[in-house]
Amino acid sequence: MDDPSVRSLVRTISTGVRSLKDVPSVLTAIDQFQQDPSILDDHLANYVGDLATDFFSRSTEEKSSIGSIFYTFSKVCNVKRTKRHLPTDIFLLPQILDQLTFWNGIKDWKVLSMLLPWLNMILMSPFKLENDLAIYDNTQKLKVYPVLNPLVAGVHAELFAKNLDLFKSRCDEKDVDLLTLNLTFKSMLSRKTLHESQQLLDPLALAHLTKLCIGDSHEGDEMQNILTLKILPKLCHIHAIQESWEGIEEITSWVLNNMTLSFTDSRIQHAHSFAKIIQLLATIDPASSHALVEDVFEHMQEEVQTLPVDAIDANKVHTQLLFFAELGRLGTLDQNLISRFASDVLPVTAGFQQLRLNKISGHQIRDASNFLCWSLVRKHDVSPQVEKIVFHLLMCSMLDSDFTIRRSASAALQEALGRYGSVIFDDASVMKIIELPCHNLELCYKENVPKLLGLFMSNASHLSRAVIKWLIVNNVMRNHDFRIVELSALSITCLMTVDSRSEVATIILQMILNLTDEIRNEELAVIKARYLYLISERVFVDDARVRKTCHEILSWLADRLKPESGNPQEQFIILSYLKAQNLVFTAGGAELEINATVVETLLRIAKSISPSEPRFEKMKDLFLPIFERMLCDGAHFGSSTVFQKFKQSYGNLVIQNNALCCAALAYETPHDFLDTFNFYCPRLNFEGRFHLLNALSHTLPGVVESQGSYILSLVAEFLDDYTVTEQGDVGGTVRRCTIDLIEKQLNLFFDAGTSVMKLICPKLLRLAAEPAEKIRERSLCVLRQLCKLECSSNVQQDESLLSIYHNLDEAFHDEFWQGFVFSGGAIYSTDIQIRTSIDSFLKHYAEQSLDRRLELLKTLLRIVPSLSQVKSWRSEATHVNRFGCQKQDIIKRAIVCANFWRRILESGLIVAETSNLRAAYARFSNLAMVKTPKLKMAIAKLMPHVAVACSTSESDYDNLQDEIVARLKQLAKPPKSDDVRYTSFQTVCLEGIVTIHLAFDEREKIRELEIFRSKA
Repeated sequence: MDDPSVRSLVRTISTGVRSLKDVPSVLTAIDQFQQDPSILDDHLANYVGDLATDFFSRSTEEKSSIGSIFYTFSKVCNVKRTKRHLPTDIFLLPQILDQLTFWNGIKDWKVLSMLLPWLNMILMSPFKLENDLAIYDNTQKLKVYPVLNPLVAGVHAELFAKNLDLFKSRCDEKDVDLLTLNLTFKSMLSRKTLHESQQLLDPLALAHLTKLCIGDSHEGDEMQNILTLKILPKLCHIHAIQESWEGIEEITSWVLNNMTLSFTDSRIQHAHSFAKIIQLLATIDPASSHALVEDVFEHMQEEVQTLPVDAIDANKVHTQLLFFAELGRLGTLDQNLISRFASDVLPVTAGFQQLRLNKISGHQIRDASNFLCWSLVRKHDVSPQVEKIVFHLLMCSMLDSDFTIRRSASAALQEALGRYGSVIFDDASVMKIIELPCHNLELCYKENVPKLLGLFMSNASHLSRAVIKWLIVNNVMRNHDFRIVELSALSITCLMTVDSRSEVATIILQMILNLTDEIRNEELAVIKARYLYLISERVFVDDARVRKTCHEILSWLADRLKPESGNPQEQFIILSYLKAQNLVFTAGGAELEINATVVETLLRIAKSISPSEPRFEKMKDLFLPIFERMLCDGAHFGSSTVFQKFKQSYGNLVIQNNALCCAALAYETPHDFLDTFNFYCPRLNFEGRFHLLNALSHTLPGVVESQGSYILSLVAEFLDDYTVTEQGDVGGTVRRCTIDLIEKQLNLFFDAGTSVMKLICPKLLRLAAEPAEKIRERSLCVLRQLCKLECSSNVQQDESLLSIYHNLDEAFHDEFWQGFVFSGGAIYSTDIQIRTSIDSFLKHYAEQSLDRRLELLKTLLRIVPSLSQVKSWRSEATHVNRFGCQKQDIIKRAIVCANFWRRILESGLIVAETSNLRAAYARFSNLAMVKTPKLKMAIAKLMPHVAVACSTSESDYDNLQDEIVARLKQLAKPPKSDDVRYTSFQTVCLEGIVTIHLAFDEREKIRELEIFRSKA
């Protein structure tokens, strides 16, 4: 927030607090400081003072406003900070008590939220009260309102701290809740001297309160649990003051036995409170305190070292780590524990993960581990362990999947390097490590890992092996997040390909070979799949042992795959299988033998993968090279029978519009492609066509080289796919895909000659003029490249399009205007898009010579479908081209043409005198005979504008005007029965007649319409 804004808000608050006018603006201004309430600190005393001044003599409405303002200050600045500025005059007590009884807790809780803290402040004064029981009873009634409960508890705590007898009597009646108890103990311990404290509670009362706190189970209530944990250190303190050692032991045992808490906040509070208890014990009995800490650490160490990771009690270990982090902040951990943590615990907790019902957990333990490292390097000498701590923080800050964990590790790492970096690295290396970004995970794996290894090789070469081991063992072979598995494998491959003879490459290869020996005895499919994913790279399979193991695992996995499963683990196994098969197929060689099992497995996988899945593109990239080899080369099949069975099953999947198989059509051998293309395309739906064309954009050069440019003219036909289903204009995906294909292989279309260009240019021009925004943009982009035009970004699309239109052959103009009328005459579109298109047309029309205007109007009329064309269209059973693409609906084209003509005429288009308006009327009037309500309505709305256009022309169109009126009257003939009202269509016709008469100032003729008035 800038200074002028702050000053303006402060002015608003100051004025509002004094005048109590425009209170909503004051509340809004205060709320603006929620991000940084400290700005209000310097003003808070004056604000609260103004609110409290003459409070009791103000009107009820003013008090209500003051309550709202005070509550908002308390919310933003904290009630503790706000209430300290209230007057503490003891003589105000009766007035405050009177007000407490006056206001209603439900409606007026904001006023009470000021009165209760005010009462709390006055009760802190060193005066003994005579009416504390009455105060207690009056305020107790307000505890039923949750928002006031903490404030009432604060008042009761002050009363109890002043009057122990009242406290004991309320405790005996079990009338003290945990919140009040916590605040009471806090007040007692802060105000009593040691001598007075010894008289706090008798042993029985103390034992009763201890039982109250630790005897009741609050397992399902997080808030009660947290309050109990907050009370226990204070209770221990009171036990210590009164030398009740059994009570301390009882509380300590309870804390030790309740480390497995379900709620995160409860675990955080548990660790904080336990650390306070240990800190207290250290002043009373250091040996016992040390033994307790040692015992907790041993339990944690034993659990993380001896149990499988999934069997570890994560909640308990999280609490323990937080506990040691709290002790670390206090600087009370000894070197032995720090050393054991760095050696035995940190290697497990830094990468801790558990899998529960496909959900990965464990991030809290990694975060707590980072917190503990941070507290250790700040408060202890960790020189002997700094290398281990820094290494694990580095791995966490660079390679963890959770950004929050990477940030917490990065903060701890910077603290460690700032204090101890020179123990491991030189200063330049320390700065380079600190500057490594941790935000982008892919960047960390692709760029940061090589940089780290480079630094380690020159400073601490033994850490290079540790990094590689982390990537291979911790990440690839164990990590439950398969994205991390993939990134780690990619990182390893990159390290190998940079320099296969480097020391790093040697370390990697040795680890791979060791893993190869171990994996043979592995029975878990997912472990084998992890290994398979890692080694499915040419740099690894060059080794005979690795290659042999790869083939063995592929055969072993084939019968164990579950393609239909949505389980992430099963999906990763499929991915690994495909990645390895992709390598085997693309490498070829004598070892490649495609048997029936391989064919069946691959087709099962192909059937299971949906284009809607996030993994589809990745799977497609692996699948297509496999299918390419299978389609193009039958030599590697086990037998001709297997090959024929594959071709048959594959063809069936294509006809079923399987996405992967349709895409694979593009990878047919070039000399067979045209036959395959012509056979399958008519049988595909829009999705099948889309996937085929998308893949063809990669293989088209080979087809053209083999078969010539004929395929390019076939591709152009997909620009006419206007398939419409319940999903909408699904043909749009095919049109856009075709445009992308043309752009990607634009040189092929350029080189094909004018015949192909004359085929695609008008279609692109039409699409660039149509309203579908994305198709419009892509078409325009391709046309600019074809025409070698560069348009300024400030030029509107329609203007840019019209400039291209002028540069193209006149033979293309009809196609262009067919598209343009769909923008300007759109049935469903935004007002701004329609208005923009119409304005662009009018501007273009105004810039033309008279002859060009006439020619343009003739073109616009020529593209309107004739009645015979519409009848022919309606008589056809289907409307698809030879590739199954649905043609553009001619009825819809007629409607948008009518809309376009109406919109340009009503926008003030001046029709040239020699223009044949009669021809326009005749064309549309004939179309009105088509029994399509939407078309008839569009024509009825157009007709009056054609008639009105006569009034702006110098030619004699009186007869035409009369014909149009007569035609509209015919269409709007009154119902035979007086009880039947006009339809909306008849009403439009009637309104059109009135419009024409008004335009020609024929008001007397409007009276003739009286016969309609009673029906309209």
